[in-house]
Parts: sequence; C-alpha cells; structure tokens
Amino acid sequence: MTENTVSGRYFPPGSSRYSLAVLTVKDTGFNVQDPDGAVLEYGPLRSLELAADVAGLPDRIMFPSGGMFETDDAETFQRVFGQSGAGLIKSRWQGNISKTRWAVIFLLSLAVPPIAWFGYPIMADSIARSLPQSVDSVIGGSVLEQMDGTVFEETSLSEARQVEIRSLFEEVRAASGIEEDRTRLLFRSSKAFGANALAFPDGTVLILDDLVSLSEHDDEIAAVLAHEIAHVLERHAIRRITRALGISVLVTVVLGDTSSLLEEAAALGVGLFELSYSREFELEADRVAGEIMIRTGRDPDRLIDLLRRISEGCGDACEESSIFSTHPGMRDRMEALDHAH
Repeated sequence: MTENTVSGRYFPPGSSRYSLAVLTVKDTGFNVQDPDGAVLEYGPLRSLELAADVAGLPDRIMFPSGGMFETDDAETFQRVFGQSGAGLIKSRWQGNISKTRWAVIFLLSLAVPPIAWFGYPIMADSIARSLPQSVDSVIGGSVLEQMDGTVFEETSLSEARQVEIRSLFEEVRAASGIEEDRTRLLFRSSKAFGANALAFPDGTVLILDDLVSLSEHDDEIAAVLAHEIAHVLERHAIRRITRALGISVLVTVVLGDTSSLLEEAAALGVGLFELSYSREFELEADRVAGEIMIRTGRDPDRLIDLLRRISEGCGDACEESSIFSTHPGMRDRMEALDHAH
C-alpha cells in the first residue's frame, strides 16, 4: 500500500474562497483534508481530472463535485501523480477527446459564420456564467501576479485615506448585493494606467492613486467603485475571455472540456486583460453602477463628472461612440446612467 501527499489550496464548488488543504493519494483512491483533519473531498482516482500544465500557473486537479485543488509544489505533485498512475488517467481522458475533436471542429467551422453573427455572444455568455467561481479566481490571480511589481507599483495614499475609501467600497459592495468574499479592494499606482480603476476576473478591484487625486468628491470615487463592482457582478472579465476564445467555446459545449477552456484562458493572461472591455459591457456596468449609487443615496451622475475630467484631453473623440471604439462615448454613458434614475 503506497501513500503520497501534496499540500495546496482547496476551492469548494462555485466559490473563489480557498482553504489550505492536503491531498492524499493511497493506492487507487484519494482524499482532501483541511488542517483540522476534516475531509473535504474523497473518491477513486479515476474520477479526477488533472489540468494540463500552463507555465506560471499552479498544478490543478478538478473534482467531480466541481471543487478544485491547486498546488505550487510542482515537484511533489509530479512525484505523487507519477507514482499513483493518475497521469495515465489524464492521458486516457484527453485521448478519448482527441478522437472526435477534429471532426467536431470541422463541423462547427461550417456553422461559425451564422453562429458568430446571430448567437455566438449569447452562447459564450451562457457558458461563462455557468463556469464555477474558481475559474475566475485562477485566471484573476495569475493576471494580477504577473502585473504586480511591473505595471502596478505600491500606493502612496496615506493609511487614513485608504481607510476612507475602504469604507466607501464596503458601502457600495453592500448596496450591490454581491457576496463579501467575491470581491476585494487593493490600492496601487501605475504610470501605464494613470487615473483609472480596474476589475480583475477574481473580483479584485484596483483603484489607482492618480484617480483618487483627480477626484473632487467621494461620490465620484464611490461611483467608480460601483462601476468596477458591476463588472464583477456581471462576470464581464470571464465573459470577455470566453468570447475571445472563439471556437474553443463551441468545442467546450459539445465535448464538455471545461478544463481546456480554463487553461487557454489562463494562458492568454495579461494580453487579454489589457484589452478594454467592450462598449456593451461598459454600458452595462454604467447602468448597474447607477442603480447601485441610487441605493446608497449617492449621486450616480458623479461618475460622468469624473469621466469628463479624465477625457478633457481627447475632445470630441471621447464624445461619440463608433464601431471602432471599445468604450462608449460620453453621451451614451450619460444615457445609460439616466435609465437607472
């Protein structure tokens, strides 16, 4: 009887919040336990799905329950699953898919033009919304880790100012109805992004020093936070990534190969995140932000006040939307906010 263990993090089904855990492999079975010894997952090895290696990301295992285990200890992971034979399960699983993959892709390629024109965004969004929150967590954590210390630097805001903005964030978060563990606020500075705020796939909201400096009223900061939380609520990041993956999404629908979707999305990483949200998603976030601001009793039009100051340098180019712009014009954004009144 052989027994091997690897330490890592366990994500429950549908949650982005993890707990420390130990995965034990014994003969043909496995179990996952928390530090107190409570069993979180167990079953036969053949029920596991091992995610393919992606450079820079932890090794990951998907459970039938929808939960996920990940570890940064690549050496132990390889030793444990090399000895246990679970690697063979992974190879067989992928081999079965490969027999039909190209036939499916060929058939789908014939359908891509009409699907892309009429129904692809709806289909991709439906898939994105059905993916567990652990997917957002893995992708978001990877992107932020790659950008922190390079694109983003430490904040220079005082502790007192950070406390004030965190209070605003909590007020807006509560009004939005989003669960507390689905989002968090971090402060950074960035020469590349300037006066901005960003929402990562895992629910992390970054507010940058230049935007705080440019703000003239706390309602403006609250409106920006509401806008970013709206991106998290509507899962715009994972929906954008799912749309961008194109034909892979259609293969996922037919073959149920959700792990490959996760791996491809993670591999795209920073490149995708640096693209602007679509005009559709920005307008949706504006509308939802307006509704959130009204629930807090704050003025939703403060977002427009701040955006006007940010865009003063680009004149009429910022005023009108076009098929060539990724962000909607100011008039469109004002109308979206007016609909929430």
